[in-house]
Order: sequence, then structure tokens, then C-alpha cells
Amino acid sequence: MFFLEQLKKEFAKEWNALKEHSFLKDLAQGTLPQKCFFYYLSQDDYYLEDLLSTVGMLVVKADDKDLKRFAIKLLKETVDGELMMHELLEKESEFSKSPKGKVASWYGDFLMQVAFKKSPFIIIASMLPCFVSYLEISTYYLKKALPGIPGLYRTWLESYAGGPYQELVEELCRWFEKETLEAKDKEKLEAKNVFKRAIELEWLFWEESYNCGKLTFKF
Repeated sequence: MFFLEQLKKEFAKEWNALKEHSFLKDLAQGTLPQKCFFYYLSQDDYYLEDLLSTVGMLVVKADDKDLKRFAIKLLKETVDGELMMHELLEKESEFSKSPKGKVASWYGDFLMQVAFKKSPFIIIASMLPCFVSYLEISTYYLKKALPGIPGLYRTWLESYAGGPYQELVEELCRWFEKETLEAKDKEKLEAKNVFKRAIELEWLFWEESYNCGKLTFKF
């Protein structure tokens, strides 16, 4: 069994809770308040800034030239794909930028700590729950989405379901498995802990967005 699948199996409760969050169910049904979706977009803007910095550190730290090339590709496609999609959705007249929330701050601090202090293997582990869950979430909920859901929501789902995004995620997963083969047991344990924390932060991201910025607890 691949290491990623082992981790998803070990943390199945957390992984399923992440994918089944009410934010996503309501989005697919078209009942999610638009203000909550716009809050999410604002927070994801902040997250993407930190993600790009994290990928940049992967470029710097990667000794393998092929991994370095992939990290550069990941950087470019995140800019060309996700950032451009955000710019498109945020052209809606009712969109207004929200201040950075608690979860985006926690997530950014987490990514920066990993990026500056840890190895490429651990850096990939910190990013993987976001990339993989978005692919699984969009593929699943796009099939369940009602025909009349707002175009904003359908565009968001379609952006992550299959196509170039899927190819990028699959390549990231292959690099994770390759790095796993060369990792020592101590590094695998660290990767596992980082992976779990990233899952928790992803769930919190949806939770805070579902409540339009209100969050009464953290893990």
C-alpha cells in the first residue's frame, strides 16, 4: 500500500469529516450563503500566498533536479490556475475582501514553519492534504451538484475536478511516494504528524468559512 493511502486510512475519520463538511454539501446543493463563499475565497487568497512561498522553498531545497523542475511547475500552475480562477470569481460585484482569519493565520504559520525548517519530503507532506482533498472533493460533489446551483459554485468545482489539476496532484503524489522510499522511519513519523495537522487545518478552514468567519474552537 502506498504511504499516502496508509495515512488516509489511518486518519480516515478526520479525512472523511473534511470531505463531508456541511460547507461542501451546501455548496453542491446551491444553499450555501454567498457571503460564506466569498469569505472562503478571501481566506483562500491568504492561504495561496503562503502556499506559493512554501512551494518556493521546495524549489530552493530540492536536491533532485527533477523534483526542482516539478516544484517550479507546481508554482507556475498554481499561479496560472488557482490565482486566475480566484480573480475571475472575485470580479462579482458583491465580493469584498475579508480580513485574514484565525485559520488562515494558523495554516500560514504552519506552512512557513515546515517550509523553512524541514526537508522536501516533509514540505510535500504538509501540502498534500490540500491538493488531494480538493481533487477528491470537487470530483465527488460535481457529480452531486444540482443543475441550478450558482455559476460561481460550479466554476469552483470544475476548476479542481480532473484535467490539468488532477495531473498535477497525481504527479505530486508520485513525488511523495518516491521521497517516502528514501525516508527513514523518523522522517516518516514526522511526515505522518504533519499530514494529520494539515487535515485538521483543512477542516477548520471549511468550518470557519461555513460560519462566515466565526470560530469558537481549534484542535
